[in-house]
Amino acid sequence: MTLSQLAIRRPVTIAMIVVFVLLFGFLSLNRLGLDLLPKLNVPFITVATVYPNTDALTVEEEVTKPIEAALGTIDGLKKLESYSVENISIVVAQFHWTTPVSQALERVRANLDQLVTVLPQAAQEPLVLTFDPAQLPLMVVSVSGPEDLLELTARVKETVIPRLERVPGVAQASILGGRDKEIHINYDNEKLRAHNISPTLLEQFLTYQNMVVPGGVMSVDDTRYYIKTGMRFQSADELREMIIGQNLEAPENNVFGLGALVPQFIRLGDVADVVETSSREGGINRTDGKPALVVRLFKQAGENTVAVADRVKGALAELEAGSGSDLDYFILNDQSQFIRQSIVNLEHNGLLGAALAILVLFLFLRNLQTITIIGFAIPLSVVLTFVFMYFGKLTLNLMTLGGLALGVGMLVDNSIVVLENIYRLYREGKDPEAASLEGSNQVAAAITASTLTTLAVFVPLAYVGGLAGELFKELGLTVSFSLLASLLVALTVVPVLTTRLLSRREGLAHEAIRASFTDRLQGWYTGLLQGLLRRRGQALIITAGLLLVSLALVPRLGIEFLPPMDQSILSMEVRLPAGTPADRTDEVVGEIEEILWAMPEVKHINAQIGNPATRDFLALLQASDTNMAQLLVNLTEPSQRDRTAAQLAQEIREKTSHVPARITVNEDLTIGAFTGFLGGGIALQIRGNDLDTLAELSNQLVAKLEASDTFLQVRSSLQEEQPELFLQTNPARALQSQLTSGQIGLAVRNILGGVQVGTISKDGRSIPIILQPKEALDMGLDDLLRFRISSPTSIQGPFIQLGRLVQANKTTSPASIRRLNRLRVVEVTAQLRENDVMAASKELDKILADLPLPPDYEIVRGGIEELIGESQGDLLFVLLLALVLVYLVMASQFESLVHPLLIMVSVPLAAIGSFWALWLTRTSLGLTSMMGLIMLAGIVVNNAIVLVDYINLLRREGVPPEEAVLRAGTVRLRPILMTAITTVLGLLPLALGFGEGTEIQAPLAITVIGGLVTSTVLTLFIIPVIYVSVTKKSTPTKELTGLSS
Repeated sequence: MTLSQLAIRRPVTIAMIVVFVLLFGFLSLNRLGLDLLPKLNVPFITVATVYPNTDALTVEEEVTKPIEAALGTIDGLKKLESYSVENISIVVAQFHWTTPVSQALERVRANLDQLVTVLPQAAQEPLVLTFDPAQLPLMVVSVSGPEDLLELTARVKETVIPRLERVPGVAQASILGGRDKEIHINYDNEKLRAHNISPTLLEQFLTYQNMVVPGGVMSVDDTRYYIKTGMRFQSADELREMIIGQNLEAPENNVFGLGALVPQFIRLGDVADVVETSSREGGINRTDGKPALVVRLFKQAGENTVAVADRVKGALAELEAGSGSDLDYFILNDQSQFIRQSIVNLEHNGLLGAALAILVLFLFLRNLQTITIIGFAIPLSVVLTFVFMYFGKLTLNLMTLGGLALGVGMLVDNSIVVLENIYRLYREGKDPEAASLEGSNQVAAAITASTLTTLAVFVPLAYVGGLAGELFKELGLTVSFSLLASLLVALTVVPVLTTRLLSRREGLAHEAIRASFTDRLQGWYTGLLQGLLRRRGQALIITAGLLLVSLALVPRLGIEFLPPMDQSILSMEVRLPAGTPADRTDEVVGEIEEILWAMPEVKHINAQIGNPATRDFLALLQASDTNMAQLLVNLTEPSQRDRTAAQLAQEIREKTSHVPARITVNEDLTIGAFTGFLGGGIALQIRGNDLDTLAELSNQLVAKLEASDTFLQVRSSLQEEQPELFLQTNPARALQSQLTSGQIGLAVRNILGGVQVGTISKDGRSIPIILQPKEALDMGLDDLLRFRISSPTSIQGPFIQLGRLVQANKTTSPASIRRLNRLRVVEVTAQLRENDVMAASKELDKILADLPLPPDYEIVRGGIEELIGESQGDLLFVLLLALVLVYLVMASQFESLVHPLLIMVSVPLAAIGSFWALWLTRTSLGLTSMMGLIMLAGIVVNNAIVLVDYINLLRREGVPPEEAVLRAGTVRLRPILMTAITTVLGLLPLALGFGEGTEIQAPLAITVIGGLVTSTVLTLFIIPVIYVSVTKKSTPTKELTGLSS
């Protein structure tokens, strides 16, 4: 008993199953997570380590190299890259794509545990992170108020941060640009020297005096007590009164020689100013010209992005109405808003596509009952898809929603074929039940084979690594789920509904239907096909010519990785020459802000200059020194402006070209930021032994790239050098002063940077105590060299001027050091002026051809070229394997080795329309359009399967080949046209790019539409021509096997 026969005989059971599906479908929908992108297995582990007050060379030697040594022995490691810059070491371990992220993370952490005693004491604990788009901030909020930045930071930490971190689903809320309270002890070095107190002694005294030490346990009066000894300072006033010595020579104590009996104590306030102030870290942060903080909110893994964002907005509303009513909150970036709008747009596009598909069916069938059936089959298939998605542990994101939108047009294909065949038999006079049973059984095998061939193209994605496989797996699963759902609905629900609905009609308007548009279309088609059958050779030559012309278009198509997404936000990095003070950087940023405010599309601007004073990993990768700044530019909604974010970014690049700084503008903070981390833009690695030669080659390459109109934002890892004062120690004099070079260096660090000697607890907060010389507040080189230091092993001196121990030399050191697989390389990077990698690659070929290399030197190309090359190789493998699987499915269904090859002729016929569609719409050939070509391999054969299957059915009945193709073409014309047109119209809103979030799917939709149009037309004409040409008249009809037999 077939599935359709069972359904027709058990209509009540089918009705209950439908109710069950609807119930659990809506329950599943409510429980599906909402995210911007699917969960990706990206085996890139990043180790970021902060090493304060150190240059890039020191960071490389003391932090980067030990971490590389620890990670270099891990199994499965593919590539080890590192970046050493001032204060920060970043090591990226890239594993093979087949390595689970959790496994890679475990290996990295296990090896890093061995470095506890190796890394410098001043270095912070390494941050070990996976790179996942889900780790991008859920929301970025600017907070400003009437207070200064110090009070504002304290208030935000006391009220705003705790409230936001209590929001269910929020993992962390971090502050950028804040100022924390500190107690600074600014000592007078000359006064210390006058009292024979060394800075080292003062440091030790402060450290050990402000301490409570556990002393064990003691029993007193049968009670067991824990013993603690020491004291804790509670305020700056207590610190001022702290006794640090005794002055036996004070004149007032020597009256009658009683100075020893009435001692005069030296207090900290006598030799130092003790002041409550703000930390020096934090840089300059402002929003819309006003001092402000930036709060980044990160969600917990697995949480619903939109739901968490809504709860955060509720918490912000509570803060505005409560204690934070005088604070101004600006949401600079809200990931959920883009997700929400993308979902709404994709829903609208899907509904519009479904409505257009139903309209086309009505024009073809002119029957309200059949339209009602299709109108019910579409949402039922979608709801059943939600059930599959829930149990498949998928979320609603751009890729799965795109898969649903793509599937809407194809959802009706199976139902159309079944319904049209039933309706045809019903018109021929069969009763509704017989027509439903026979009609569904006739095409059941054909639509099953068609569905399997479409599903087959997604199977290879499970075996493909790389970013392409990670991105498109969930899209493929969603399309597969929707097609399986549509197949089940077509073979069960549709026959039951036709049995019930068609039986309620009283007669048919045969004459009206015969006079319909489709009947006239069938007559025109039959006449044209008869002409082509008489000129088979000419038809095949013209088709081959069309294919060759379309292939010639491929080099003219631009190449891209993924299309940029307009999220109404721009990110800018401003980099001035190394050593530029913060005030000068602030002036340049102010000039850039004026340019931005002149653009009507700009809503808010947040500027972060210098050190962000945070352990936020993403912030550490951005502005981190006084010569750097990070801007976040909030734009009006896309519907409220005429220009895209990419166009505005290009205008900003042009308008800021005169600014004396290197400015990078990024218009995509999700996919763009993600691919940028993996190698966005071009990246050229110059490898060789001599650093001077590498620098010379780098400068030549940079000059050539900057002279080209193809590239912008050119940067070399050796191009910038950090000004450096090298204090060369004199070993003899150091030895005479009981000092070593290391001790002198530590003394200089403590003079300039201060040293923390403890904390004070106040109002539940820990306030650091910083010891530093008063002269350091405004110290020049001469002041530093006159500063007197002493040996840390000597309590009372001698005090020696630093200038007698060192020789100051002005020099430079690299601002950043790039390493690949533990070897230094020079990397030259650049962004593309247009999002066309092919054109950029050709231009780069010319530039590199004109750059002669010395022996043993090479330039290795990476970045977006490497990423695209790997992805294209993966997708080419998917395409070839998909074609093999499609052939295997059809060969097993037809029990023939020839007919599947005949059907697969429709695949290159589809390429004709795809390439022309891409060229006419000026769409680049990228990952999504290549995915469209792969999908076409499984879609376009469906029409040929239905056609060839019916031809074989007629041939088995003894019909001659030419007559068989004419009759089959006439009978199958309407269902083929209906399925093709409904699929095209279902994808049309996506192809036109209506609304946000459609940028990724638009190239795919354009590719499928173009390929489906030409393939459908040519399948109806060329497949019959080829069939007649290759079929021998002497072939026994019993050897022909069809799906309907």
